[in-house]
Amino acid sequence: MGKHLAVDQSVAEAAREGRFGEALSKLSRLASGYHGEPSHDWSVLHAELLERTGHAERAQAILSVLTRSKTLSDHLRARCSIVEGRLARRRGHLKAAETAFRLACTQAAKGDSLEQLCWAQLRLTKVLCETSGSESVGYIQDDLRRNVVRLGSPHVSVAYHVYSAEAEAKRGDMAKSRHHGDLAESLLARSPNVWLRGLLDIQYSCLHYLAGAYPEALR
Repeated sequence: MGKHLAVDQSVAEAAREGRFGEALSKLSRLASGYHGEPSHDWSVLHAELLERTGHAERAQAILSVLTRSKTLSDHLRARCSIVEGRLARRRGHLKAAETAFRLACTQAAKGDSLEQLCWAQLRLTKVLCETSGSESVGYIQDDLRRNVVRLGSPHVSVAYHVYSAEAEAKRGDMAKSRHHGDLAESLLARSPNVWLRGLLDIQYSCLHYLAGAYPEALR
């Protein structure tokens, strides 16, 4: 074993596929009995998984240590800021969440991390829609759309289409909403992700409910 506790491939794969509880359990088992320093990658992933599984205070404690490090890369700082934003949004502090997601965009761009830039922009657009209305996010949405296409990541693309399906439904365009949902569905068939599958099912449930198809919405 090296000097620092590093992320195991099976943990990374579980996290990437949205199996957050499983990934956290694997991470905890790897850490048990290890007395050295964890790598920054390991600690950031630990904070992400803790936030995802509802352990907000433990996630915040890790972030407080990480963000003081002078050797943390811009890529990892962007991931930390995204978690900070998610924690703030969970608490209902939307302005703080907006600030964190804007910072994540800057850090991701500085670190040349297109994937983290996409995630940060997705989070930012959702918060801005809640605080300022959909009219305020046009310029970010255009940039986000281009970045998602450039990145070509199936999971980021699914998240984008689920978000777009939700936004179109709120605008009353059910046909466009369904179109985005169908695109997300086709991507998930090739690249499964439990978390994104859940988000898409919630979106489908809302569409069925609005159409009066209550058994389908319940299913």
